[in-house]
Amino acid sequence: MRHLLILPVLLLCGCTEKSKLVPYHRLEGEWIYQKGEEYFCEKWEIKNDTLMLGTSFMTIKGDTVFNEDLKLNFSNGAVYYTPTVPDQNAGKAVRFALAKRLPDLWIFRNEQHDFPTEIIYRFKGKDSLIATVQGNQNGRLQKIDFQLQKK
Repeated sequence: MRHLLILPVLLLCGCTEKSKLVPYHRLEGEWIYQKGEEYFCEKWEIKNDTLMLGTSFMTIKGDTVFNEDLKLNFSNGAVYYTPTVPDQNAGKAVRFALAKRLPDLWIFRNEQHDFPTEIIYRFKGKDSLIATVQGNQNGRLQKIDFQLQKK
């Protein structure tokens, strides 16, 4: 009988643990920014309740100037945003830990990284998102905003 009481508790804990990434599922889909000949696209796909995979790229005049693979995952009790840029950091992933989460604001931080040290997602309704990368470069705060629309 004692074992029967433990099973529901374990199931509830397991469900709580696995559902940690569900609030981030609103990122799923394709988000774009276009201004003149500059085009930026970020795509996210839900793999399960603890993992989302994405890609982003930027083109200017049709030439790709930037691309990266993205991962958002829940692991060891924390949420991580992990980009991998082929021509940066020797092609190795850089992990940013969730530092703050409000319903419409997520801040991921890695103080050890050169630039950016923060990646910020600020939702403006269901179909609008401002993605920001920021950090210090040469002793000054540098900030790049991408005002994205859901496609």
